[in-house]
Amino acid sequence: MLLTVATRNAELQLARERAILRDQQREIMGEAAERPFSELDRAYVVLQTSYNRLAANHDQLGSVQAAYENDKVPLDCTWTPNAAFRKLKSITI
Repeated sequence: MLLTVATRNAELQLARERAILRDQQREIMGEAAERPFSELDRAYVVLQTSYNRLAANHDQLGSVQAAYENDKVPLDCTWTPNAAFRKLKSITI
């Protein structure tokens, strides 16, 4: 009988350890599944920010060019927006 009790105790402990292992595996799989979506969200925010910067720079370029064409600003003021616009345009995909 002592052997049966010891065997039963070992079986119960093994079942408990297996349940703990299943829970840990489920938790790890859940975290692994969420990770790519977190990266996708981060990349989308970066994309939006880059697009907004490009659009703002394009607007600024249009304003400076219009002012230049109306002889309201000197020539050297148009260089900065043009350079920034080209730089942003070359970075975005």
